[in-house]
Amino acid sequence: MDEFVDIFTRFRDSFAEVRASFAENAESASRAGSFLMQISAALREETLALGDGLHSLEKISASAKDTHAVFSALKSSHRFLDQLLDKST
Repeated sequence: MDEFVDIFTRFRDSFAEVRASFAENAESASRAGSFLMQISAALREETLALGDGLHSLEKISASAKDTHAVFSALKSSHRFLDQLLDKST
């Protein structure tokens, strides 16, 4: 009977160690999940910032194209006026 009690006591102790290991692993998994959520939120924020930046660049590009068209028209107007002035003199 003593042998059975001894084996049962060792089993209980081993089972307690296994349970403690599972609890530690669960806590580690929970912390890892929390870190992953933080990383995910940071990536989402970075993606939004990059999208806003690209939208701003598109606006700047369109504005630059418009400015180029205006300057081209002014240049053509000046060239035409120069030709008219040259003809009248």
